[in-house]
Amino acid sequence: MIHISNTSAFENNNNIFMVARYTYIPTTIQADGKAWGIRKKVWKFKDGDTATSSEVARWVSTTLDESMPDLENCTFVCIPASTEERTQMRYEQFSAEVCRMTQMANAYKHIKVEGERLAIHEHKVCKTISKVQVLKFDRRFFNGRKVVIFDDVITKGTSFATMVDYLEELGATVVGGIFLAATAFQHNKA
Repeated sequence: MIHISNTSAFENNNNIFMVARYTYIPTTIQADGKAWGIRKKVWKFKDGDTATSSEVARWVSTTLDESMPDLENCTFVCIPASTEERTQMRYEQFSAEVCRMTQMANAYKHIKVEGERLAIHEHKVCKTISKVQVLKFDRRFFNGRKVVIFDDVITKGTSFATMVDYLEELGATVVGGIFLAATAFQHNKA
């Protein structure tokens, strides 16, 4: 497990609990067998593979149960994927499993993907620019809630920082961030 203190886009001044399971080697760097295995696991999760999703849900649940008190009074938020379809494929069942195991409230139905914007995505062999969706939040749902945020990979922390800002504007308090993997060039150590 990798403890994350800060990223280039997110300074953890409030000492939010932040961990990742794996170190992710970007596709721009040659990888060995272990790194390839981690890449494949991340890609399977992103593709909505049911077995991988369940395995990650068990790890997230166990890690949060062991590390954070009072989970039954927290809300689990997954940072949406680039489209509504990918978000559903990746997170609908996953977030339900995590919430069933931890007793956290599930925010999946309270964030909708609407509209489009341009984004850069790293793929298995290249980077691409594509249109991604704009998010709409159920304001009343998030007001006053303690939130744990999940994302598959944290690189610079931009998506995480943006989600923290959105949720705090809605009156939520972010108490944790948990990630399947953290990109290797970060300066975070276990």
